[in-house]
Amino acid sequence: MKNTDNKQFYQIPMIIDGNEENGELYILKDKKNKNKDYSKNTSVFISMDYAYLGRVDTMINKEEKNLGFQFTLENEDTLKLIRQNYHKLEEM
Repeated sequence: MKNTDNKQFYQIPMIIDGNEENGELYILKDKKNKNKDYSKNTSVFISMDYAYLGRVDTMINKEEKNLGFQFTLENEDTLKLIRQNYHKLEEM
C-alpha cells in the first residue's frame, strides 16, 4: 500500500479463471476540503487488465447516498457486455 495525503494505492493480486491478475485500487480524497466527511463522499478508481476483457478502468464516485460509475474500456466487445448487464448495477 502506498499512501499520500490525497490518495491510497493498493495492488491486489488475484486468480481469475486460472490466470494470475493484478488489480490496482486507488482511493482518492478531495485535498481542497480537508474537513470533508469522507464517509459521505469518496472516489475509488479500480484498474484491471483481464485476459479476455482487456483493460477495464472503473471510477466509482459516492456522494451522500448516490453512487456513480464511469467505465473506460479497451475493446468494443467489453462495452457490449457492460451495456447488456448495466441494469444489474441499477437494481442494486
